Amino acid sequence: REILILDEIFAVGDAGFTQRCVQRDRELVATGHPVRIVSHDPRTISAFCSRALLVDSGHLVLDGSAAHVAAQYLETVSTPA
Repeated sequence: REILILDEIFAVGDAGFTQRCVQRDRELVATGHPVRIVSHDPRTISAFCSRALLVDSGHLVLDGSAAHVAAQYLETVSTPA
């Protein structure tokens, strides 16, 4: 089965392009097509995903609900090293 991987797709293009991407994503998901979104934008992950993975330097840090992983990502990037 084919898997569509969208890498930062919602971060590029004008409003029209973004809207077409959103519509196509919704169509694919509605038909059961597996879609994977790669993004550094926690709002995108929360809006389009039910599950998320947080990866740091190639290592899995967290696997869980999109909202939980997005919140942890924000905490990670806002905490000084």
